[in-house]
Amino acid sequence: MVFFNLDVDAVRLALLDEPWVSEVIVKRIWPDALRVIVIEHVPVVRWGDSALLNTAGEYFSPEAETIPVELPLLSGPVGSEQNLLNRFNAMQEQVQLIGFNIASLSLDDRRAWSFRFTNGIKVTLGRRDFEERFNRVLTLIPTTTSGRIDQIESIDMRYTNGFSILWKK
Repeated sequence: MVFFNLDVDAVRLALLDEPWVSEVIVKRIWPDALRVIVIEHVPVVRWGDSALLNTAGEYFSPEAETIPVELPLLSGPVGSEQNLLNRFNAMQEQVQLIGFNIASLSLDDRRAWSFRFTNGIKVTLGRRDFEERFNRVLTLIPTTTSGRIDQIESIDMRYTNGFSILWKK
């Protein structure tokens, strides 16, 4: 009798309350079974200090101790999650061609872009001409800095006709 009285919508909603659960399908199977399919979020990046984005760019916030710290970190204004994830994926694809990976990408409240490579180099792109400045970074790294890349602390690309490099002391 429990089988017929079971509220499958309530079961589905209870499972959806779990932070790592993306989707749940609950079906009655005649005569006395229940099929429950649970689809987990697959995190691809951290979002800020306490959340994650899945492969579809959807925000979810599990317990802090379950967040994988090795994932790249994205941060930006509320509502910019999908934009940052798309931009991160495109950038990551391009920097991998020159042997690098991106550890973090941020868009501040003034809409200025910056990112950090996994080797610690911070790159500031600013608010304007994102594509042009990012492409200059891709050219700069293998040509101008080859052999001295581990001596760089940061690169500032906000100059109209150039860039500046802050060298480690």
